[in-house]
Amino acid sequence: MRKWIVVLLLSVSVVMAGGSVPESMLSDTKASVGSDYYYAGFGIGKVWVNDGASDEEIASAGLTVQVGYQYSPYIAIEGRLFYGMDTTYDPGSTGNLANSYDGHLSGWGVYLKPMLPMGRLSVYGLIGYGGLMLHDLEGGDAYEDSFQWGAGLQYQVTKNVHVFVDYLKLYDDKGFDYRATKDAVNATMWTVGLTIRF
Repeated sequence: MRKWIVVLLLSVSVVMAGGSVPESMLSDTKASVGSDYYYAGFGIGKVWVNDGASDEEIASAGLTVQVGYQYSPYIAIEGRLFYGMDTTYDPGSTGNLANSYDGHLSGWGVYLKPMLPMGRLSVYGLIGYGGLMLHDLEGGDAYEDSFQWGAGLQYQVTKNVHVFVDYLKLYDDKGFDYRATKDAVNATMWTVGLTIRF
């Protein structure tokens, strides 16, 4: 996945430096995408926070809201907020009771969004920084912020409406705040949503 994002970034760099991409990829891009604009949107997503040693996992489905500025057809800046509303708990090998966690997850992120338009369809990367909080754990809230990255697809339904699906790596390090301090913990997210340009 990281190699794929690097290839995408190099493609964008070539275009911004004055290179060219095949006409077949850009045949109706000029007609369908404006030069710059603001946009906002929402999505339904799910986050998984997993302890690699014990396979203990907290998963939460919820709502994502986003705002952004499309600087050109090839680059945007985007901010996101996530609030989990349906959380489940899998104790893995810890011996804890299943579904004993009744808290929720929330998160935020700010991303650079390089894009490669191909007609109405665009492939994009997400590279930035964000935070994730596990609320109401037995020992209190747990929070981490870190580098985040991902990739997705966006399709232009009308001039001002796009639908998208994307994947984000929210966290990948040892421990999570005061929890599982020596274990490898990772958090990932899938989102499906809609954006409207202004």
